[in-house]
Amino acid sequence: MVGSKYSPFNGFSFKAFSRNSGKPFFSASRKSGLKPQKFIETTVSALAALCPEVEFVAEDASRSDPGFLKEAASAAIDAGAAVVTVCDTAGTMLPEEFYEAVRSIREAIPG
Repeated sequence: MVGSKYSPFNGFSFKAFSRNSGKPFFSASRKSGLKPQKFIETTVSALAALCPEVEFVAEDASRSDPGFLKEAASAAIDAGAAVVTVCDTAGTMLPEEFYEAVRSIREAIPG
């Protein structure tokens, strides 16, 4: 019954986490045979089919490759993520630097 209006997941929201520069996605995608962006798309799409709101969280994003982070956020949005959260979990950036990093991600994503 997953995905039906009687699904136990109705009314819940799920978060798909990317920790430490996307390493869990790289690790998991190797096991699944999928590339990181495809793994993100597949995971977020499956979660979006189960609940009305999916949040993609890029944890420890300040140490991530900016290009990968933009691609990951874009893939998550394209797959149905309603919210993308970018975190400086390690505290490696000054507020102005983090502002610029988030601004560049937003500019890279259409809409």
